[in-house]
Amino acid sequence: MTSIASLSTTTTLQDNGPYSLNTGPHAPRQFPPEVNLYSGGTFSRAFYLGPHQEQPLYAVSTHSGWSGKADVVLHATADGAAKSPVMATYKADALHLRAAVVLPGGDERTVKYTGLTARGRAFEAATGGGGKREQFEWSTGWGGGSGRGLGASDTQGRRLVRGSTGETVATSAPAATSGRKQFAIQFVGSGASGELGEEFAVLAVISALGMWDQSRRRNRTGPIAGAFSGGGGVVNSANAGM
Repeated sequence: MTSIASLSTTTTLQDNGPYSLNTGPHAPRQFPPEVNLYSGGTFSRAFYLGPHQEQPLYAVSTHSGWSGKADVVLHATADGAAKSPVMATYKADALHLRAAVVLPGGDERTVKYTGLTARGRAFEAATGGGGKREQFEWSTGWGGGSGRGLGASDTQGRRLVRGSTGETVATSAPAATSGRKQFAIQFVGSGASGELGEEFAVLAVISALGMWDQSRRRNRTGPIAGAFSGGGGVVNSANAGM
């Protein structure tokens, strides 16, 4: 079994397909405690995740809703979409009531849109080594201060809540200033310890990227057109609201 964490940014895999997750209780955490999304340039469709702009770890590609491809694709290395294997994909349905996420190994999960304005996201993930499935939900606001270090206001920030305990396990927010940095995700508490496993971490990141993608499309085309246009392209403003 190949661990996501063992794939370096310079590794080229012969198989460009999915691979299996390590879901043990001490599985390596493949994401840093704080990871940022950067654009490849003003008119580039390329994005990448990393702790710093000079330290890309994972490529991220987006596609329009009319392309038939997933809205957001998270790749396993920073080698670019053409060379890097797929870690996970996110594709919203036409009405934006839910999204299908495909994980390493081809397993599919559903991310449900929640709240009166469908701004929340909820999903189930296997945690620890026993295969126990737990509910997690992204909600608006920091909820007591977690995540304020990301530099966004309460209305822009989101927190990921573990349903069984009410604990905040991750936060996310659009970038506070314009530039290459687009978005930030921060793992906290048990989310940062790695004890929740890789499936949780991948679902947390891909669902956050899905929220970011829909938000930037909404700001670019308006709430109605944005709901049906799908992803693709780069928004010049890094302050796209959540």
